[in-house]
Amino acid sequence: MKQVIQTARLLLRQLHDDDAKALFVIWSNDDVTRHMNIQPFSTEAEALHMIRLINDLPTAFRYAVIYEGETVGSAGFNHVAADFSYVEIGYELSHKMWRQGFGTEIIQALIHEATRAGYQAMHAKIDPDNIASVKLVEKLGFYYKDHQIEEGAAVLRYELVLH
Repeated sequence: MKQVIQTARLLLRQLHDDDAKALFVIWSNDDVTRHMNIQPFSTEAEALHMIRLINDLPTAFRYAVIYEGETVGSAGFNHVAADFSYVEIGYELSHKMWRQGFGTEIIQALIHEATRAGYQAMHAKIDPDNIASVKLVEKLGFYYKDHQIEEGAAVLRYELVLH
């Protein structure tokens, strides 16, 4: 995957330790984490640990989302299949960035990058209560595949065929 992706308004680049402070603020916000598979963080050290954990995963790639020089979220490929059959995406943004089209811009960039890299499909797992994300992926052409229970919580699985 590309190390840096530029969109009209955003820069997506690999997560760095320097992002811990900004991501702690985001990952400690109940409004943000209620749709994620994590509990709100209580220390910046937890954010730093998460960044390092993500960066060490051989089957994932996560970007810091930068807007006007500020880290406002993260996005990327939560799982990358070795056989190029699919990638699974995820993203979260600071609450102040919601409802401004940034989610659309991010997912379009991830679609473009996964297509460029030769992946066949893209998956998204979404909390059933996250209506905004459901509408977003549907608008971008994803179709509902099924639902699962993961770690005791329901998730909706969506798919977009890339090739």
